[in-house]
Amino acid sequence: MPRLQDTAYPRLKSVMSARDLSAVFTPSSDEILVARRTARGAAAQLGFLVLLKLYQRLGRPIALAEAPHSIVEHVARAIGIPAPALVVEAYDRSGTQQRHLAAIRNYLEVRPYGPAARRAMIHALAEAASTKHELEDLINVAIEQLVRQRFELPAFDTLNRAARRVRATLARALYGRVFNALTQEDLARIDALFIADLNTLRTPWNELKADAANPTLSHLRDLDRPAAMVGGASDRHCRPGRHPGREGAALRRRGQDARCSADASVEPHKRATLAVALISVQAARALDDLGEMFVRRMQHIHSAAKLALERYRAATVERTDGLVTTLHELLLAHQEEGTTDQRFAAMDAVIAPRRRNCWKLARRT
Repeated sequence: MPRLQDTAYPRLKSVMSARDLSAVFTPSSDEILVARRTARGAAAQLGFLVLLKLYQRLGRPIALAEAPHSIVEHVARAIGIPAPALVVEAYDRSGTQQRHLAAIRNYLEVRPYGPAARRAMIHALAEAASTKHELEDLINVAIEQLVRQRFELPAFDTLNRAARRVRATLARALYGRVFNALTQEDLARIDALFIADLNTLRTPWNELKADAANPTLSHLRDLDRPAAMVGGASDRHCRPGRHPGREGAALRRRGQDARCSADASVEPHKRATLAVALISVQAARALDDLGEMFVRRMQHIHSAAKLALERYRAATVERTDGLVTTLHELLLAHQEEGTTDQRFAAMDAVIAPRRRNCWKLARRT
């Protein structure tokens, strides 16, 4: 049961501060003028203005007896009429209150809640229920649609019951479409998910809905679990492109709910749909985990290769420097003045010591 305070349904604060009263419940000069044209007598004008300000705040009429007395007193002070002049219980029971309410609706250009408002609300709920699941969200959509079309808000319970009914109707339609798309082989696989092992007293459903371990190399085999349970049902009916965007979102959402709401006692159409949806969600998570694992392994390989390269450079830096020095000395020897034999002799003088060192190193190894 959704709570009223968790939705956008307007309500009065339990404690009204002076600032709240001044900001929300102070009548404007135009509103006072309308009250004087509509109501006769100070008490009637006060009742009209209190009813008007409450209607503006809540989007619906309420009995003045249900409103905090501080509101009546604030409006009375704002227009210079003593609060005791209005007997709220008598005003609520009078026909004057109904005439004032009709005038308020006309002044605010708001239509009372009726068949037209209900049709608009149901249409908005049907559109929203394809992508939203929480009753609070659906109720907020209905409130927004009624306010946009200038309709009076009904009682909160009316919104709640309408949201529940529309959500249940769309869910049953979705369950039927998915169930009818499954083959007998698919249904047999799904039924097998709920058969308990005699030794462990656990079912494959328990394994399927359990959260996977961390995506590490040691848990790689665990990621095969959703794929092994998928069979043909998920492959044919849970591909991303199989269902339209809204229906696919509904299936994924029900896949989240299926962890605790599908068992052998659930109605067959609903159980099959929840099973297929959960299989799809778990398979997608397994693919995500595999992708994350692949990224981690590649990062590890990259880090290891980078470290090996640094070690190789550190181990061969002396040899590299020696080769560069030898090449530099050979160039200097070649550029010395003299005959060709003299230059070759100078170059041989550079190479000979290093050649002996290389020969000694080779004999040692």
